[in-house]
Amino acid sequence: MIYFYNTFHNGDVHHSRTFVMDIMKKLNQTEYFYLHNNNKDVLKDILNLKYDNSFISFDNWNLVSNYPISYFDQIIKNNNNTYINTWIGQQGWMTKKGMNRNRDDRYCSLYSHYELYEDIFDTLSIPIEDIDFYIPDIDFNFVEKNNIDKFVNNKKFDLKILIVNNDPLTVRIQMDMDYVVNILSAKYPNILFILTNKTQIIRDNIAYTNDIININGCDLNEIGYLSKYCEIIVGRPSGPYCFCMIKDNFVKDKTFLTISNNRYDMFYLDSDADMLFLENHTSNALISMIDEKIKKLI
Repeated sequence: MIYFYNTFHNGDVHHSRTFVMDIMKKLNQTEYFYLHNNNKDVLKDILNLKYDNSFISFDNWNLVSNYPISYFDQIIKNNNNTYINTWIGQQGWMTKKGMNRNRDDRYCSLYSHYELYEDIFDTLSIPIEDIDFYIPDIDFNFVEKNNIDKFVNNKKFDLKILIVNNDPLTVRIQMDMDYVVNILSAKYPNILFILTNKTQIIRDNIAYTNDIININGCDLNEIGYLSKYCEIIVGRPSGPYCFCMIKDNFVKDKTFLTISNNRYDMFYLDSDADMLFLENHTSNALISMIDEKIKKLI
């Protein structure tokens, strides 16, 4: 059996999805499992991939597991089972050729992932495709689309802007997103602002992903689907923002505006989308950048 595993967060698992699907196709084994501690529905569109969250606990970075795995090993073979680590920080970031995948602070970008999987595919003796092939891709035939389809068919608004306003687990950038939304939604009543986290702001042109999607449990794949219908996507690197980083969105009529300390948090700088980066982490700077982009689109 093949066990993929990742000891970190939703975005980490999402970034691995297309690599994992390609490995599954090329190895052609009978059973595949993904071991992680996130919601079981994060990869629900990969139908023949089973889920197990019982494998780890954390104690000051000590990994306690029923499985023969570690944070830093890449591939472990044990009793006819193969365990493949999909965490980007494994092996101390070093490739087989002695190159640091994290050079220039590339961290969780597609570029560093691709170099990781070059080594994994080589060890597994399977060919790897070109980098564009591995842009995350969600099969939306297996997500809850009905409520979203009804919502986006409403032609009332000139533009839809998705703002990922929840706090990321790993990128600590303080930003008063409520202030940003309040200013812009008042200025542009014909633009719809869709937020991933509830605020106290009540306007006809403000909506929330929870209300639109309206399902119990994990809705990250659904947020990815909803993002297809938004012209501008704004956020700090987090789970919902990562799930918008999909093939359907790296197109010319889409804009990503990433709030971060690292340009590579835009994930794929060679995208056809307009990839904007906010270095000045103030609410007014963000307002100005979104405002400038709106004026070009309307």
